[in-house]
Amino acid sequence: MRIMTWNIQNGGAGPNFSRPDLGNVQNIVDVIEGENPDVAVIQEYQTDFERMMLGEGLERLSYRHTVWRGDADRGRRNRVLIASKLPFEDRERPNLSDYSKRNWNEIFIPGQELLVIGVDVPLAETRTLGGRIRDNRRAKKQFLDALLDRFREYQSSEVSALILGDFNLYAEAVYGEYLSRFEELFTEITSKEATWRDKKLDCIFANRALMGGSAKELSLPVPPPSPITNIFSWK
Repeated sequence: MRIMTWNIQNGGAGPNFSRPDLGNVQNIVDVIEGENPDVAVIQEYQTDFERMMLGEGLERLSYRHTVWRGDADRGRRNRVLIASKLPFEDRERPNLSDYSKRNWNEIFIPGQELLVIGVDVPLAETRTLGGRIRDNRRAKKQFLDALLDRFREYQSSEVSALILGDFNLYAEAVYGEYLSRFEELFTEITSKEATWRDKKLDCIFANRALMGGSAKELSLPVPPPSPITNIFSWK
């Protein structure tokens, strides 16, 4: 089974809100088609590009998807989208602020008995479009506490579980200590290379049930911007 996680950065169309580069969005669809994952967890998806990304893209490739639909009038707000070729069930998000719910997506794949939680952990400090700094530490801690609860819940579960995405955590980061807590509960199975500048922010965590089921990892080189992709197989 092939799982992909990819932060496509601002919907894939670049940081210029007034002049989005739609060629980048099409390139993302092309890379996903070439990698052909069973499940793709996409961070920073934006509904402004729904027609190209989904209607003319992933749906054409036989993917079903789920994404937070709140704040429907804010099409350039980043969200976590999960697309799957396998039938899945949506799982309820934890009790998060409306602002943070978009950064969490959770599905269960009955045919594989696999839970997949895709995240894009909120930053501790953000800026509005007008340049005003927003202190977001409280929302980030609430998100991380809810995530830690999921790690604890599924650490020894018989259900195989993957928690993956952009964690925005490293040693010097605000609440960076949560990363070591996660590593005590699940196995982080990707390489240790940087995924953003000189920092490793993107991770894939697997619980004991998944690792005990002979999960195997295979790194796959792809053209930049590079998703993290892994293949898992079970006995």
